Amino acid sequence: MPFTQVALYPIGSRHCCITTPRPGHSSFVTPLSAPWLLSAGSGCGQGQFGQVIHSLQMTTKNKRSDRYGIIAVAFLLCSCTSETGDTSTTDDFSYISLSDGRISTVHGIDYEIAASDGFVAIEPVDREDNFDGTPYKISLAAIIGKESALMIHAETVADLSGASDYSNLPEAAWPDGNFRSRGHLCMEVPPEAVEGEHDLEWLQNNGFDPVGPVLLEQFFATTADMNKEVVLSILIKMPACDDEAANENAISKFQAEISVKKS
Repeated sequence: MPFTQVALYPIGSRHCCITTPRPGHSSFVTPLSAPWLLSAGSGCGQGQFGQVIHSLQMTTKNKRSDRYGIIAVAFLLCSCTSETGDTSTTDDFSYISLSDGRISTVHGIDYEIAASDGFVAIEPVDREDNFDGTPYKISLAAIIGKESALMIHAETVADLSGASDYSNLPEAAWPDGNFRSRGHLCMEVPPEAVEGEHDLEWLQNNGFDPVGPVLLEQFFATTADMNKEVVLSILIKMPACDDEAANENAISKFQAEISVKKS
């Protein structure tokens, strides 16, 4: 498939290179609400969907500045998060526990997370990865419903370099004042974006298909030394992305179904 255009999206301290095809060909990505779109041009080339542009930075203050970005083109889409591709698992640590349907983060930013009936808590997985030369230890869990999911990341910066800095983002009202968020966005996620992307494949394998119009909002909490973090990612399947009132209502309704309390 020929590609001629490139859109750059901030994913942490990198930018995601999203190719779109020439007119008349199917599009890989069609962002319907992308407030962080920086520029368009040419240069990714065929087969480089998800190429990372390391030389660009969203801010100098926030080194990682939510590498989840729009989790790969917003939520780890197109393999934009991992610099090395290393997603090795390990049993040396576990920052999330699951008991009686409740998920708890247990690494210093301690929260208990539960949902109303109709949601299923997914067993956490642990892995190590590297982002912009910084090593991370990552635990991942989720609460999944019929058309929505809450993904929970609990992480530490393995080299204690303080790279988990989200201080440039506005404070959020939900789930409490310890979290920050840039707000929600809605975008069309193509099937090609899921293949090979750890978090999206993991969601798909556990019952939430991220393909199609998906509404996303993420909430970030970190310790004072910026070496530990919790990220809560709301993902909601939508019929379309062009109704902002419906998007806002969907986020509010989902939040009412979820309990997030300090433990």
